[in-house]
Amino acid sequence: MRPKTTLSKRKTAKPEVSARLVNVIIARVAAGETLTAICRDEGIPSYSRVMGRINQSSSLRSAYAHAREVRNDRMADELLDIAEDGTNDYVEKQGRNGTFVALNEEHVRRSQLRIDTRKWLLAKLLPARFGDRVEHTGAGGGAIQVEHGMSEKMLASLATLRTRLPAMQGEGAPAPIDVTPSKG
Repeated sequence: MRPKTTLSKRKTAKPEVSARLVNVIIARVAAGETLTAICRDEGIPSYSRVMGRINQSSSLRSAYAHAREVRNDRMADELLDIAEDGTNDYVEKQGRNGTFVALNEEHVRRSQLRIDTRKWLLAKLLPARFGDRVEHTGAGGGAIQVEHGMSEKMLASLATLRTRLPAMQGEGAPAPIDVTPSKG
């Protein structure tokens, strides 16, 4: 049996998180990259270290927030580009009777996934601009009117209960509440 060996962790210098580096990262975010992807690059500090540095400065926080807005606008623009790009939607295939053109279903599905993912993200990140607008209004755009649908039999049962309630509660009980519907 082999003895257990411990893996020694290689000590590597952690890159400094300077304001200059953060500004480069922010520019890349505005260009459409995610902070997670950027932080995977060689020489770039971890996500948590970059976010820690951004959160130390109100100007960096503001610049990062603006970069994310720019990235989201870019993402919205890409929706139309992806939808209109028919490149690789069709491929040539070999069949028994020769070459023919067929729909590249995998590419079309991937394009649809790219569109759906961007739409979903935009709707969640910026619901006021990109979310589904659902308005609940009544007639003529006014307030919603709620009407009860109690039958005459139900109203008669409630009236009977109201007359029996004082006897059931005993002395000193609070007065029953009137549930007679108003005519109007």
